[in-house]
Amino acid sequence: MSIIKNAKRAIQNPLITEFMEACNLATNGRQITVPLIQTKPLFKFSNSLLISKWDADRKDFLFTFCGSKIVKNYSIDLSGKYISEAAEAENVNFFITFYQDIIKSKEVEYISGDLGQIGKKYLNWDQVSMPLERDGTVNEVLSLINFNIQK
Repeated sequence: MSIIKNAKRAIQNPLITEFMEACNLATNGRQITVPLIQTKPLFKFSNSLLISKWDADRKDFLFTFCGSKIVKNYSIDLSGKYISEAAEAENVNFFITFYQDIIKSKEVEYISGDLGQIGKKYLNWDQVSMPLERDGTVNEVLSLINFNIQK
């Protein structure tokens, strides 16, 4: 699977643009927090959200929430799994480093990738990820993933 950072396709994705506008309104320049993603303007995106929490002992991220659209398109619920268990082996280090960098920089990042042929459909995805604050600490990453299906 090829992954492209700062992909124009992800930055311009209509769902991601709508989500980022809602986040910007909700945060008013502050960090996104768990209570904010539970508000009505952001909760409507919950089926496309993925939350990953850093586990320092394992040096890996644990997926603590996986929205139903992600489950449907990946054909697996990532909740309770680590990146090292869920990602393709050649992408594990990329995703761990990508999420670590988000927590360190506290910046929003965009990526796009391809899952390739799934049955009779071709599936690619766009993602925006940002640091997530819980109880005053930024140790998690919130991602919105949008899938693009071509027949």
